[in-house]
Amino acid sequence: FTKTNMSDRLSVSSHDHDCSGSFGEVEGLFDCFSGESAEEVPCDKQEDEQANHSQDKTEVEVEVEPPVEEVIRFSFVYSTQEWIEDIIRVTIEPKPFASGAMRNAFKMQILNDDGTKTKWVAKGYIKPPDNAEGVLMQDVILQMSAAYYGSEYDKLDPPKKVELIPAYLIRMKDRPKKDFFCIEPMMEGEFVKYNTNAGFIESKIWRNTPQAFSHFTFEHSNHQAIVVDIQGVGDMYTDPQMHTAERGAITKFGDGNLGIKGMALFLYTHQCNPVCQSLGLKEFPLYDTTVVESEPSPGLWRSTTMTSVMKNVLFSKDKETKTKGLQKKQARGIRHSPANSRLAAAKPPTILRCPPFNVIPLKADTIAYIHYELARYHVVGRLSQIDKCNYEHAADLGIVDKEEFDATPDIPAAFYHFQKAAHGGCVEACLALANIHKPYQNVLTNLVDNLEDAEMKYKYLKIAADRWSQAAIYHYAEACYSGHDCPKQYDVAAEYFDRLLHPTEEFYPIAMDEMYDFEPFYTPYEVKAKLADMWGSGGHGIEADTEKAYELWNEAAEEAMRAGKGKLSMTYYENASLLE
Repeated sequence: FTKTNMSDRLSVSSHDHDCSGSFGEVEGLFDCFSGESAEEVPCDKQEDEQANHSQDKTEVEVEVEPPVEEVIRFSFVYSTQEWIEDIIRVTIEPKPFASGAMRNAFKMQILNDDGTKTKWVAKGYIKPPDNAEGVLMQDVILQMSAAYYGSEYDKLDPPKKVELIPAYLIRMKDRPKKDFFCIEPMMEGEFVKYNTNAGFIESKIWRNTPQAFSHFTFEHSNHQAIVVDIQGVGDMYTDPQMHTAERGAITKFGDGNLGIKGMALFLYTHQCNPVCQSLGLKEFPLYDTTVVESEPSPGLWRSTTMTSVMKNVLFSKDKETKTKGLQKKQARGIRHSPANSRLAAAKPPTILRCPPFNVIPLKADTIAYIHYELARYHVVGRLSQIDKCNYEHAADLGIVDKEEFDATPDIPAAFYHFQKAAHGGCVEACLALANIHKPYQNVLTNLVDNLEDAEMKYKYLKIAADRWSQAAIYHYAEACYSGHDCPKQYDVAAEYFDRLLHPTEEFYPIAMDEMYDFEPFYTPYEVKAKLADMWGSGGHGIEADTEKAYELWNEAAEEAMRAGKGKLSMTYYENASLLE
């Protein structure tokens, strides 16, 4: 994890790993924890044994100065979101000095107008993608966007300032294939990767600034982005990755952008440090011994309270006590130890008080979706695996004592985060909780406790229905119509059935695997038949309206006939005739 030179750094990159972050795919995640690097391509003198000569003779390959080439340099200006171009003169060595899984790195020099030369690195794809220019442009935009956050961070006058080196795109205009390269200044010194885009935290060289910088970018962007994969020499960083608050198809910053899933992975493993606190950054609430529910506030309930032990450690005037205390309690940034993980997993599931309906946001924000992704990761045990890898890495370095780490799924934590997400207006979490509170739930498969609660089930269905989940609207209306596990409420059922037939907003888009057995399997004629039945009989909150019921029976009969349901159609016509 600690790179000692530029060659080692460029031989492996988090962007070169397949970190798709798709739900349930535990395999492949731990590529980000691998310290293996691709074999470097030597570019020094080589010996060439001449087997056919009568005498032993060694010919030394003479290094040839690479030719000077004019190239087009493309610079991205973050403030205006525009590209500008100019012509520069460069020399690029023909052989790479380092190779990764996808890219080669070449030594390069820029020839300045005053006759001086500056050392740079040119990175190009081994097998260029179809849109090599577009891919490399995204790499440059990513690095310059991260540089913007670095300048904003420095404005707060932190204990140590950071710098993200600039990156540019060049096109070799005189080469036959018009090759493209991404270039950046050469960095000299000990190279360290402090974190990755998938939750790894470096323990050997533990420093507060890199982790605090990542946390700062999340808050400063109003939870719309986070800069991770922090690596470099000292506090001069390069080749970062950004996660953006995108769900579904991610359009920016390449395959390394895991979206909200990536944000969840960082916030789960990040242990706030004194730099975070000096900048006023709040620790993300997790289901463990350091999280305490406070009084409800508008929107999401996400307050955290530090334990008295942590307060004594962090604010101790004795520097030695403070340092030892932090190392003992925080284990150099390891937020989850075997002890507190066992303690949290052993707790019975905690039912949080659901806020009033009018307090829950109509549209979930990034925080709510992060809680939802954390819940999903807990269900499959992915976060426990990350905890185990981080802890075992620290143990191998001798930073913490070796101890068996139970990597089974943390079900109480999953339940906690589903609730936090639902209280923030996350429709998917509401459907998950409605399933969890059913008699035979199948979301928390390892849950021993019985959380069956019909009232809570329909409360979460209503929250989802009010946010235009088609599945929730149907199942909530059906329950109010049939009186199954809840009182019959024809007025409520009629209101929600009418939403299915005459929507005033677009239905909430949701993936099938996130419906949690609440698929909207219904036909319009079946809904009209139920409405006709309610209006024909009346009661349970509505007055009978036979004229309206007659029209609905006939409409349902005609639609059923067109659907090939002849017998059902005749039944509907008979019901209509009884109202004449």
